[in-house]
Amino acid sequence: MDFFSEQDAARRRSGRLALFFIAAVIAIIAVVYVVLMIALVFADHHPPGTWWDPAIFAATAIGLAVVIGLGSLWRISSLKAGGPAVAEMVGGRLVSPTTTDAQERRLLNIVEEMALASGTPVPPVYVMDEDGINAFAAGYRLDNAVVGVTRGAMTRLSRDELQGVIAHEFSHILHGDMRLNIRLIGVLYGILMLSIIGSVMMRSVFYSSLGRRRSSGRGRDNGGAALIGIFALGLALYIIGSIGVLFGQLIKAAVSRQREFLADASAVQYTRNPDGIAGALKKLAGRGSRIENPQAGEASHFFFGAISSLNFSGLLATHPPLDERIRRIDPAYQGKPSSAGKASAAPASPQLSGFAAGAAAPAASISASRFMQSVGDPQAGHMAYGHALLAAIPVDLHQALHEPSSARAVVECLLLDDDPAIAKVQLAALERHGDPQVVAELHRLRPQVARLPAHSALEILELSLPALHTLSASQRRQFLAMVDALIQADQRVTPFEFSLRHILHRALNEDWQRAHAGRGDQSDARRVLQMVASVGHPEDASAAAAAFAAACQHLEMRAEAMPAAENDWPAMDRALIRLARHRPAAKRKLLGAVVTAAAADGVITADEADVVRAIALSLECPLPPLLAEVQPAPAA
Repeated sequence: MDFFSEQDAARRRSGRLALFFIAAVIAIIAVVYVVLMIALVFADHHPPGTWWDPAIFAATAIGLAVVIGLGSLWRISSLKAGGPAVAEMVGGRLVSPTTTDAQERRLLNIVEEMALASGTPVPPVYVMDEDGINAFAAGYRLDNAVVGVTRGAMTRLSRDELQGVIAHEFSHILHGDMRLNIRLIGVLYGILMLSIIGSVMMRSVFYSSLGRRRSSGRGRDNGGAALIGIFALGLALYIIGSIGVLFGQLIKAAVSRQREFLADASAVQYTRNPDGIAGALKKLAGRGSRIENPQAGEASHFFFGAISSLNFSGLLATHPPLDERIRRIDPAYQGKPSSAGKASAAPASPQLSGFAAGAAAPAASISASRFMQSVGDPQAGHMAYGHALLAAIPVDLHQALHEPSSARAVVECLLLDDDPAIAKVQLAALERHGDPQVVAELHRLRPQVARLPAHSALEILELSLPALHTLSASQRRQFLAMVDALIQADQRVTPFEFSLRHILHRALNEDWQRAHAGRGDQSDARRVLQMVASVGHPEDASAAAAAFAAACQHLEMRAEAMPAAENDWPAMDRALIRLARHRPAAKRKLLGAVVTAAAADGVITADEADVVRAIALSLECPLPPLLAEVQPAPAA
């Protein structure tokens, strides 16, 4: 799968959705205007035979556009928190990172494996207390995405089957489907506003008429004609709004169906286990995927399976027929509704290089083009890597990563300097300004963190993010200030420290991102490329200049060095946040130039690996670990 092509396709679908929305609004305006004119003529408020009235048409168009537009904007705004807002809307319950429930623990481990394999931040996990077998992924960006699973899926699916379902949902995360799905909710709600207004008008007429009759006895009701007119207009709005919602459902179904086929295929590719996703679909066919929560209808296109037992056929179905989905994976399927799914052995742990190599040793030679092909496209070897890494983390430390105080302590351990004198200064700062509970956990966990392989530091950070997301605003501020103090203890910033700090601030500090808002330009790109080139060649200015020139050539721009102070990491922060607003095609070229700069000498060092990983995450281009078996190194 080509990550950048899929992202571009998602943007095009968003553009088509906007056109469909505009067309639907125009059609609704035309129909409401005709109905309104008929009502006015019927009520003798407009002369018959003159059907065109520019003033009435303008008022109708403006009024409806405002109502529909405000309704859509309000609904989208109500979901601005991204994945968590959608999960709570459909009745999801956040799974505590410290849960002791065996099934929830298994689910969290699978999600962590998939996140490590794909190079994405570990998303929070929600459980819906529903019997149906279903799941969803939701969010605007990688850093506010969530994964939700029903209780039925957790209890009725084997580990392989549940892994296939989670891989399917990660495909939606990686291929840019989530943002479009939330926009679909807003579009449909805006059109639904007409039905809501029509319903309110009809109810108000009913209660007003009932009140007038009670107050006037059997006397004549002089306002009857006006009430009839209001009721008729309300009924018309309700019907038109309902028809609009029907067309909106058609749009939603058309957008959703083909994405499910792609996500199923991606799940097979990621896990190299077709029995997993096929087994889950077969059990879904036998036991159903119904969701009882009344709010789930708005988000029906988010789910792994159809949420209703109604068998919509053809244009209205948000999901392809289950038999067809299963046969695309298992051509021998004969329509038997339930299968246990074959359990497959865990893939052997791959030999690691590149991002997974030792901290001091450079990686083997790599191909920049093969490197780029792996973006947003994890393979089975990456899944095995994620499984192996989790298995290598001591149980006590793994549990600590899921508790807010302990997770902070682990991150602070990662920042303790190898130089005892500098580490002493850092520990003194922690004792003076840090949270006492966090400091106590740091001393307890420090020996275990010190034994971790250096290559896994950023991945350990990503495992801690769900717990860190549960911190209060004040706790986040204190923690990020402490991180900055630890980094500044030796008056310099290493590439690893920059990478860790950038990932943390991007995940936990929205104000920090807003402070650097804007669209990136060539000067920002030069800043990033120059920094990457200098990281790879800190002692060789001519080699750094050559790497920078090669990267600029990749972007087809002049290699004009930026007049910046040494290690101007704050400028790098600002540049990355602005460049993240670019379109996928521009991000492809920029990340390709970054890799060109890093791999100009044929190797990627540990420092270069850290910076490239941070850049890829900042650009929303998830980068799986570089594995020898996925990308073999050519002979030296």
